[in-house]
Order: sequence, then structure tokens, then C-alpha cells
Amino acid sequence: MKPADRIFSNRFLRLPGYLLLMIIPVILFITSLDTISSRNKAWYAGGYDPEYAYLFNALNMATFKLAGHIDHPGTTMQVAGGLVLRVSWLLDPRGEDLKTAVLSDPEHYIRQLNIATAVTGCLALLLLGFFLAHSTSLFWVGIIFQLTPFISGFVLFNGFTRVTQEVMQMSAAFAMAAFALHWYFKRYNSDRTNYTLWFAVISGFGLASKIIFIPLLVIPFILLEGWKKRASFIGLSVLFFVLFTLPVIRMYPAMFKWVYNLFLHSGQYGSGSAEVIDKAKYVGELINLIKVNPYLSGIALLTALLLLAMVLYRVFRKKYSDPAAARLLLAVMVAQGAGYLLIAKQPKAAYLLPYECIATINVILIVYLFIRLFPERKTIRTVVVALITMGLVYYGIRSGLDRKRQLYGTDFNWEFEEAWGAATGANQKH
Repeated sequence: MKPADRIFSNRFLRLPGYLLLMIIPVILFITSLDTISSRNKAWYAGGYDPEYAYLFNALNMATFKLAGHIDHPGTTMQVAGGLVLRVSWLLDPRGEDLKTAVLSDPEHYIRQLNIATAVTGCLALLLLGFFLAHSTSLFWVGIIFQLTPFISGFVLFNGFTRVTQEVMQMSAAFAMAAFALHWYFKRYNSDRTNYTLWFAVISGFGLASKIIFIPLLVIPFILLEGWKKRASFIGLSVLFFVLFTLPVIRMYPAMFKWVYNLFLHSGQYGSGSAEVIDKAKYVGELINLIKVNPYLSGIALLTALLLLAMVLYRVFRKKYSDPAAARLLLAVMVAQGAGYLLIAKQPKAAYLLPYECIATINVILIVYLFIRLFPERKTIRTVVVALITMGLVYYGIRSGLDRKRQLYGTDFNWEFEEAWGAATGANQKH
């Protein structure tokens, strides 16, 4: 960190700051447990997909059998789920063996896996928030970082309450964002951190969780200096992908065939005509996708405007205001843009999750650059950053939880109500 930027440092608030960093993960954990409890049965309204698939494939992993589901590929969640099932059964055996117990009472074990998902997501957010706050001495950065899940009801639901591949993909996206921010704030002593290795580990883990993580690889590719480091990053990412998918290595041919069909066919899950995109629908689907989450699209628009302002500053002042910030913002904007283009091929709002989970980079840099416009007085900047942070915390948590309830709450989700009516015989429509 430059000496001039030490005004942003809050070392005198170190202990209270660390306590503050626990509040958001605790709120997130409690509200996630409430959602898990209120769902009652995972199979309502199609909830069996993909939760039951992950339950049975986690059981395969726990009993040292080959997974049958490699579409995402989702291996990281299947392995972690297998460990959770094994520990759950050891602590509370409900049958003569684990397989019998799971098949006899699958909902109980899905509940255990869902709780483990909440623990994993909240713990990742807590540790990465601590990592950023401690390494940069900027507690507001750690706090705003922890607000990331509240950008979308889809992130809050799919990433923290369901046993799917999303929690692992989400955690990898959080880690990518944290290390990208670390690169920016600690760039003056970056020799101490092997970003090539760390970015490769994160990328390999993210790809092993879900292949739509691939646009996020643009971020380290742009940030790393020199083609040698970039080539090493790509090679190491492939290596770590193999390591994280070793349990399904025998199924690579089926996995790569699946990905090949996804790319070359315009329909869902590799179906439809043999064309990369459906030209008649693609633009409309892309526009609808942008409308799905106005917060993400709004943040992306602000980022584009900020980059344009930086370019104009460079043109008229003949120098960059902050070249590192411009580089990181460009990397994130390209990754998010590539994500939109990829998902519009087979659109689904929940597929935006990895690109929503790196939006914290945009927000933190926008706030940081805005604060630097104020006079270099510690009191003024501290008050401004405190007001911005508190406003984001209040509005972010409140609006995020409201969006989750509107999407998945039992009082608002008509699919849940229809399925419940069909299950109880009170509804004759289905």
C-alpha cells in the first residue's frame, strides 16, 4: 500500500473490526437455516433436481463407488458431500450401514447436507473477509466483500441452502474476488504472494465444481504480468482441475462429450439444432438475462462508465489516474461480459451466480476510487467510508433477503404451493 493510502487504514479498530466481520456471516447462517427449515421437504416443486442427484452421488463417493453424475462436473461437492454423509452416519447411525440409512431416510441426510452447505458458504465468506481485512488493514473492504451473496436471491438460496454444486463454485468465485482485490491493494509488495499458483488452484477448483466458471479465468489472465506467468497459470489450472476431478477420471470421455454437445447445440443440455447459438432467440435471451438482476447489470454499467472516465482522463491528462484499478476493472468487466454471452446460449437466471459473486470487486473499487476524490483528511474519509459501508450493509442485507423470500419463500412461491397441494390431494389440477 502506498504511504498516501494509509489514511484508509484502521489499525486502531483492529479488534472491534474483527468482531464486526463476524456479524454478516452469522446473519447469513441463521437466515439460511431458517430457509432450510421452512422448505420442509427437498423434493417439493422440483427440488429433487439436483439435490437428490447430489445425495446419491455423494453416497457413491462415501462408499468408494464411481459417481454417475458428471455433467457440471460437480466433483468437489460430491466428495465433500460423501464426507458429510459418512460423518453424519457415524455420529447418528440410522441403519445397519450408510447406504441403507440414506435410502431409508433420504430427506434427513439431504437436510444434513443442506446445513453443511450453509456452514461451508458462511465459513468461506468469514475467512475470506478476515483475509482481506487483515492483509489490507481495511476493515470496510472485508465488510463490503461479505455482502456479496445479498446481490441476488438466487445466490442466497442456491449457494447457502441447497446441496448442489453452487456452493463450491460460489466459494471459488469468492476466493477469486478476494485474491484479485488482494492483488490490487498489495501490489507494491506482490512478490510475497504467488498469484499464479493461487489463481490456478482457485480456477481448477471452480472448473471442477461447474464449467461455467471458465469466464472467470479471464481475471488472472489479465492481471498476471507476462506471457510466461499466463502460460503457467493455464497449465496449472488444468493440473488442479484434474486433481479435483480424480474421483471421476474414468468418466472423462463422457464428461467431455457432454461439454462438446453443450457447445455445439443450441438447445438445453446439448439438445436442439447443431448450431452454437439460436440466432433467432439469442439477442432476446441476452437482453432478458441482463434484466434478471438489475443490481448486477447496474454495477456493470457503472464499471463501464468508470473505465470510460479513466480512458478520457488518460487522453486529456496524458497519464493514468490509477492503471492498476483500470486493469482490474477491465478484467472483471470482460469476465462478466463473457459470462452473460455464455449463459444467454442456454439462459437461466441461477447460472449468473459466479459472475454475481465477483461483483464485489466492482463495488469495492468504485467506493475506493470515489473516496479518494475527497480531501486527504483522515476524519472526512473515515466518515464517508463509514456512511457508505453502513448504507450498503443495511440496504444490501434487507433487499437480498426480501428477494430470496420472493423467489423461494413458501408464501410467495406458487410452484411450492402447487406441489404441496398435489402432494396432499387438496389440488386437483395436477
